[in-house]
Amino acid sequence: MIARFHEKVLLELLQIFPVVAVIGPRQVGKSTMVTSASISEGRHYLTMDDISLRSVAESDPKAFLARSEKLTIDEIQLVPDLLREIKYRVDKDRKPGQFLITGSADLDHCADLSEILAGRVGILRLPPVCQSEASGSTGWQPWLDASSVDYLDKAYSGKTSAV
Repeated sequence: MIARFHEKVLLELLQIFPVVAVIGPRQVGKSTMVTSASISEGRHYLTMDDISLRSVAESDPKAFLARSEKLTIDEIQLVPDLLREIKYRVDKDRKPGQFLITGSADLDHCADLSEILAGRVGILRLPPVCQSEASGSTGWQPWLDASSVDYLDKAYSGKTSAV
């Protein structure tokens, strides 16, 4: 599995928002990321690719969402009516990290995600894997996470060359 720089951001969003949506094009690693050990711990995973689960979600959204306190619902765009039930539940209890949902890039449009869950959802748009993620290099991540140039100087002392 390729470690994604976005996992840290996803963990932070789960600490803030009751609903977190991971959106992106096909085959960028949305499902893989939400089922990784650091993200999936303590969460119940359900995929709408499973026809029997999808049927239950469509026929009885309340019972479907009552399965666990922390649900990960993969490919939620296949059952967009679940978003209304999620909104209803979150309006009763705004505890962070209750729902982690994934969907294709068009989820934002086809299901009116930001309209239905306005103020309740943190959205992480997952781009394709970049070269530094694929190679396992830290790339720009230390620079993005650094609190100061001094921190970087200590972290890279002797590892950089003058331009």
